[in-house]
Amino acid sequence: MIWAYTREYSQGSFPVQLLNRRDECWCGDRAKTILRRLFGPVGPELASPQSIDNLVTAWGKLYKRELLNGEAFEDARLIASEDLLFNVPVFYKANTIVYMNATLYHYYKDNEYSLTHRYPENLPEQYEKLQNRMLKFVNKNALPEEYCQALQNRIGLSLIGTGLRLVEDHGRSMRNVIEELRRIRNMPHYAGALKQLPLRYFPLHWKAFFFAAKARLYLLWCVLLKIMNRLRSRV
Repeated sequence: MIWAYTREYSQGSFPVQLLNRRDECWCGDRAKTILRRLFGPVGPELASPQSIDNLVTAWGKLYKRELLNGEAFEDARLIASEDLLFNVPVFYKANTIVYMNATLYHYYKDNEYSLTHRYPENLPEQYEKLQNRMLKFVNKNALPEEYCQALQNRIGLSLIGTGLRLVEDHGRSMRNVIEELRRIRNMPHYAGALKQLPLRYFPLHWKAFFFAAKARLYLLWCVLLKIMNRLRSRV
């Protein structure tokens, strides 16, 4: 079972819409729709790239005990997102997924000392390791090609979260941020994903963001990240 949650900032509350605006149940093959969403968005789902990780948390869910047998969390300092890698095999085994459109969890987002407010130097490599593990899961379980496309989109969209953590990390100069963006952009893992990422579904501001990333316009990319981070802190 999955339910909605609210992000709590000192300036106010921000409800997070996960799936639908109504209660719903997915059974059998339809339940795999939610599994695929964990791998990433496809087609029109790309219209909201900022929400790519809303569904991946381990909290905000109630699991059947049998689904958790043999599963364990891995160190987030190694793979960046332990919740996502934990949920993939669990959702793969799930035959029924229920969504309750009610807010039962409040997530406090103003803790500047949390892991997600710091930028480890190897963060892009951590995400690459995570995403490669997900690709191995696709291949091992012979999942449809759509999962590979969804994962490629996730890799491209992960530059949002990585970039925001970069500009949010206190003490970094703009020059340092731009140098790190250039390093990430030149990594084959992200360069390949950006090349195939379609822009047609994005709203205008996200088109500008990913155009800057695709075209290696590092100053524009950095400025857009700083604007996004400033707006995000004024919810």
